[in-house]
Amino acid sequence: SKCNARCPMCLRTVSGGKVNPQLPLTELSLEDIQSFFPKEFIRQLKRIYMCGNYGDPMVAKDTLEIFKYFREVHPQIRLSMFTNGSGRSEKWWQDLAGIIDVCRFAIDGLGATNEIYRRKTNFDTIMKSAQAFI
Repeated sequence: SKCNARCPMCLRTVSGGKVNPQLPLTELSLEDIQSFFPKEFIRQLKRIYMCGNYGDPMVAKDTLEIFKYFREVHPQIRLSMFTNGSGRSEKWWQDLAGIIDVCRFAIDGLGATNEIYRRKTNFDTIMKSAQAFI
């Protein structure tokens, strides 16, 4: 449920403002994922999408390690992530590109208009992130 944005339509915030007090800020660690997804189970899967219903996967500290775990266990699995893209370094996005198959950037407008819908994001940072991933 962690995210750097404050989108007005997201239930993680109160009308795009402060964090919803009824939704605790949390994330899954690599250890959590290894517990929830044993290797035998992963080997049966065709694909995994990381998309935070109430957050953004790029914010979690173990995102790269989690994707690496899935890839090591099942090299043919299709890995995807959905993100606002307004965070992390260009190096992080380049590293991610070497692990996953698809990254979908949620870009709602151009320049200053993107921040109307994706509050607290930065369009230039998103473009740099997308370019680094590509």
